[in-house]
Amino acid sequence: MNTSLKTAKASKALPSVAEPLAKTDSRPVRALVLSGGGARGAYEAGVLAYIFQELPTRLLANAPVKILCGTSVGAITACFLAGSAHLPHMNTARLLDLWRRLRLDKTLRLRVVDVLRMPFELRATFRQEASGVVLNSAVLQEIVVRETPWIQIRHNIRAGILSAVTVSATHVASGRTVTFVDRTEGGTPPWSRDTRAAARAARIRPVHAMASAAIPYLFAPIAIDGAWYCDGSVRQNTPLSPALRLGADRVLTLGLRYDGQDADWPPKVEEPAPQPLALMGKLLNSLMLDNLDYDLKTLQGFNEILRSGQAALGDVFLDHLRETSNRFRVASYRQVESVFIRP
Repeated sequence: MNTSLKTAKASKALPSVAEPLAKTDSRPVRALVLSGGGARGAYEAGVLAYIFQELPTRLLANAPVKILCGTSVGAITACFLAGSAHLPHMNTARLLDLWRRLRLDKTLRLRVVDVLRMPFELRATFRQEASGVVLNSAVLQEIVVRETPWIQIRHNIRAGILSAVTVSATHVASGRTVTFVDRTEGGTPPWSRDTRAAARAARIRPVHAMASAAIPYLFAPIAIDGAWYCDGSVRQNTPLSPALRLGADRVLTLGLRYDGQDADWPPKVEEPAPQPLALMGKLLNSLMLDNLDYDLKTLQGFNEILRSGQAALGDVFLDHLRETSNRFRVASYRQVESVFIRP
């Protein structure tokens, strides 16, 4: 099934994931996964506003989002939605208005004096009060701290409006992707055996969102309980994992990477040598855009193996696979429907 949302396109996928503990409620659990991408969060807000305000109400009434997972700028959006989950349309009109009111001249610091001070500010980025080397984090902090109803996040989880909220950040010292989990049951579910990823139970606060969105060298890293964290997209290889580990059966993902295909590749004309600023832009682009595309394709491929194996060998194939995966992953596999929206 392909769904078109104005300028965004969605493709349906059926990835396979590790299955959590059995649920008492037979209804599918739906999750919203929000990725990184810096200022592309404005696009993210626009798509969400369209989904929650323009789509028929009956579609969302019968399919409420129970799990919110965010990384980088997606963490800021996820926290805003978590605090607004009890409101009509999750208050996405307000979210969109906040992005529309952002001004480049208030966020970007590229005056001559700022460029001259940059070497000194690079050394000072590990001060908690540092505002950022190139970008002014005060503008972002205003959205995070003042506009997000933080206390309401816990109320919405306790009331059952949401079952879990996660925010992922990169632990600077170890390079691990740490996912902070706030859920109804408390604690964390069985997590990945990958030593590059870890889960921590937490009451999601502004500091978690700011840490997840702290793009290296653009924003200062953030200290949480004595440890320093930066942008969650830096080392997050499996952005779908938090939602799936928390029991999602249906996943809506918003990607920020354009999937345009260049028919003229490789180029037929000689390209000019890249300039230093262009190379810096490519580097930041690689940091800020996550591995959501690759994660989905990997899971789709594994899911096809499951379908083919079941068709050829019957349910005994799935039984043996689940038995093996339970020994190694403390979880079995299942199919999860996914809709992926990208520019």
